[in-house]
Order: sequence, then C-alpha cells, then structure tokens
Amino acid sequence: MFSLSGNPNIDFQNFSLRSEHYKANTRLFLGHSQIESGIERADTGVIITILRDPVERVKSFCQHAAEGKSEYLRDKFPPESFNLDDFLAYDEISLSNLQTRFLIGHAKFETLNKNEAIDQALENLFNKISYYGIQEYFDESLIFFSKALNWRLPVYIRKNTKDLKKQITFESRHIEIIQRLNELDIAVYNQEKAHFMQTINSQSFDKAKLALLQKKNKENQYFISLEYYLIDLLMRSGTILKKYCSP
Repeated sequence: MFSLSGNPNIDFQNFSLRSEHYKANTRLFLGHSQIESGIERADTGVIITILRDPVERVKSFCQHAAEGKSEYLRDKFPPESFNLDDFLAYDEISLSNLQTRFLIGHAKFETLNKNEAIDQALENLFNKISYYGIQEYFDESLIFFSKALNWRLPVYIRKNTKDLKKQITFESRHIEIIQRLNELDIAVYNQEKAHFMQTINSQSFDKAKLALLQKKNKENQYFISLEYYLIDLLMRSGTILKKYCSP
C-alpha cells in the first residue's frame, strides 16, 4: 500500500524513491488525492472515491481543527481557545470548494470560471473516476463497490470519530458562510448525488446484500477496518486500486 498526500509532486517523488520491487507490486494507493496523483500506476488503475455533503464536510473539518487534530492549524487555532467565526474567516483552502478542486486539480481549478469548474468536475467524476459513492450513504456505497469489483461482503469499523465532549455549535450564520464558501461543491454534489440515488434505487441494486451488511455491523460481527479489507481483497485479486478519498 502507498499513502497519497494530495500533493502530486510530493507523491511522485516519494513513490519514485521506492524500490523497483515495491513499485511493481504496489496494488493499493490510498489517501486524499487530486484527480491525478502524479503516479501513472495509480492513475491508470481502478479509481474509487467517496464524496460528501459539502456543508457536512466543512463542519467536520472545523470540528477536527477544534479538537486540535490538524497539527498545522493547532498553533493558530489552539483547541482551548478555538473560535469558529475566526476560523471560518481564515484563508484556508480546506474551507472552500475543496472537493471540486480535487476533482479538477488545484492548478487547473484556478484557471476556470464557476460554470467551467462545475462542468469539469462532473466530467472527471463521471469519466475518470471508475466508481464513486456518497458518505451519507456509506453502506449503500460499499454494496455498489462490492458488486462492481466483485468484492465479498464488506464489514467495517468506524475510525476518526469526533469527541462529543468538545463538540462545537454551528449557528445559522456559520452555515450560511459555509454554503457561500462552497457554492461550487454544492452544485457538483447535488448532481452527483442525484445520479448516485438513481443507482441505488434501481432494481439492479442488491438491497438484500445491503440488509445483510447492516445486520452484521449491528451485531458487531467480523469487524475489520476498511483499509485492511481493501488490502486483503487486492492481495487476492491482483487489482491495482487507487482509493481516492475526497476530503
């Protein structure tokens, strides 16, 4: 497995420094990545991603920062004095249209107007990404992936959950700011979600397998992390997979 940082130059350099044996045998590229990671083996493999409601994504990022989990922001926004208004006013790329940027690539994103950016993001999603799911329909997404890639039933554990004792409160003004900052992400998400809902509401979607997955997870049986589940599958199948995690 090779971990992607989201910076194509760094990822390309780090992968290039690995042994030829490692490069030839890497089957899983996992992490936050722009549409092109800079690594040919990753970018020409099967690419899957999970997308998320933009407002919920930014709320989660704010919570993450408020808990001090974003090391590069901790000095400027220490958890003990975290101020949400100040944070939302900060010039931080992760607060604004980040999913659209990743679907296009940061450099190209800066050259496009709003409509062009939306069209390009959707074009890449529907034509360059092999399969995508929706975070708010995570179980349905796993069932969709399992059918498309011939996976066995995926069961998983939840990681990186928020600290309820440090949960921040979002007022209506905060939501309005987040919506304004993510105008493009919301436009893209609405279309990608509509397309995904057609998929899971179709007769071909395996609702029985979904019910079984949810039953097993509820019963807390055979839990493994999704990361190790993917590694196990790829070792068995030989597939080259880039799990592109939209931020």
